[in-house]
Amino acid sequence: MSSTKENKENQAMPPSQRRRGNSELHFPGSTPLDSERLIAMLTNLDESMRHDEESNNTSSSSSITSSVLPQAPSADEDPAADKHNLEILNIRGLHPVDLAKTTSLQIYNLADKAARNRELNVAQAIKGVDAAWTFEPFWFFFYGSLQLPRVLARVCWLDRKGDEELVMRKGASIGGWKIMLWGPFPALVPSADEARVQGMAWKCERPEHLAALASYETDAYRLEYCKVTIESSDENGAKKVEVIDNARTFVSTEEADDLDEGEWLLEEYVKTHMVGTSI
Repeated sequence: MSSTKENKENQAMPPSQRRRGNSELHFPGSTPLDSERLIAMLTNLDESMRHDEESNNTSSSSSITSSVLPQAPSADEDPAADKHNLEILNIRGLHPVDLAKTTSLQIYNLADKAARNRELNVAQAIKGVDAAWTFEPFWFFFYGSLQLPRVLARVCWLDRKGDEELVMRKGASIGGWKIMLWGPFPALVPSADEARVQGMAWKCERPEHLAALASYETDAYRLEYCKVTIESSDENGAKKVEVIDNARTFVSTEEADDLDEGEWLLEEYVKTHMVGTSI
């Protein structure tokens, strides 16, 4: 079994003890963003996010290759690199308060720390830059072991904080994706089928929670935007449908040859790999 699979199987390990990514990288210089570059970057970023969202939900390809956002930041000093590094931060809910006053170096440094889940707490990285950054909470879609409140609480250390209330939304699903098998683990890959992947939704309120989740999932998975539909019933039994745009989920980074067709069942996974845990 690979070290990545071993890391993912060890669900009790604190995220701060998990294997980290690449060592520190260095940036050649720092250049403020002028107004023309700022407008172009914001426009291109909005268009890119809309295009990715539409592609994920209307894809006609059955290939496992995805247009998932690359996680490695770019050290180049140009608008394309700034846009790429901002995308890495934005998908993690991080946004500069005043982008016009933010340098390429600051964007790169924070993207580098965020992409490597630096010390499990991205908020610590925010304090280390001159520009002000904010974290915008967002919804997650979980389809694997993170559907279990006990697992989610342990990974995010929610069970160690008295002010946290774990609220998970049942009846959640996403389209344009399917589950394949990576050993005993579910792997989310693009799909042209109309079938939907079922799971649960949870709102991520803090950047350190995201870093902990990414460390738990290992580099076998990475973030992607998705549209979540939540079905429920009101007190009179009438059906209610809620749609959450720009939610996030973890998708597979494994090669197609490393994945197998098959059904992944949470109940079976718990019985086999999580003795003593109930759903």
